[in-house]
Amino acid sequence: MKRTLLIILALSTLLSVSGQNSYIGINLGLSIPGTEFAGSENLFSDGFAVSGFSIEFDGIYFPGSIIGIGGMMGFGSYYTLQDQYYNNAVDYLESHADNPEFQFPDRSEVLFESGFWNIINLMAGPELAVPFWDFQFGIRAMGGPSFIITPKKTISYESTYENMLVEARGTDISLSYMYGASLMYFLSPGTSIRIAADYLSGKSNYNFNAFIETPLGELDEETTNSVKINTMQLFVGLSYAF
Repeated sequence: MKRTLLIILALSTLLSVSGQNSYIGINLGLSIPGTEFAGSENLFSDGFAVSGFSIEFDGIYFPGSIIGIGGMMGFGSYYTLQDQYYNNAVDYLESHADNPEFQFPDRSEVLFESGFWNIINLMAGPELAVPFWDFQFGIRAMGGPSFIITPKKTISYESTYENMLVEARGTDISLSYMYGASLMYFLSPGTSIRIAADYLSGKSNYNFNAFIETPLGELDEETTNSVKINTMQLFVGLSYAF
């Protein structure tokens, strides 16, 4: 019992001396796609995404307790696995039941363009923070809209008797959520270095259009598909504490 009281007293003293620091900051880092978002097997539900760059502006205000409230605005951009996507698209269209006997020519004869995943996040939520010595450890959970731009992927070919245009593209707004942890080290009373790891989850819808025309007929298909967006974001940043 006496030991428990001493521990409680020590923690209370530590918290009362250090105090929770509200902050605003900027963070730069790496965003790593996971599972379906990084997958390259399913043409329609995988994202074919590769790790990319992220930047984040955030801030938390603590009104006097260990629980604060704040928000963040972040941007992430991701490359795509172009070869895997192209091969999957070719396999799908060549085996399509309505394919009018169109055989894909060599890739050098086909025009193929692929863009980037671009994601803008606007989120708000609580953070639980515990200060100790010159550090502050925080756990947060946030939610809000994500503006997701699916990379435009175009495959086209034209000859005297055959035409092909295959395109995937879309812009969507997803209700996403994020949770993670951070550790701040105070260089001075107003400046700190911060490392953070956040997990982000959402979903994006996009359109897939395929048109193939040969002397034997045509294939004209339009579908709406969805990809689960899930990433692990690793940041290093600077914060102004107040």
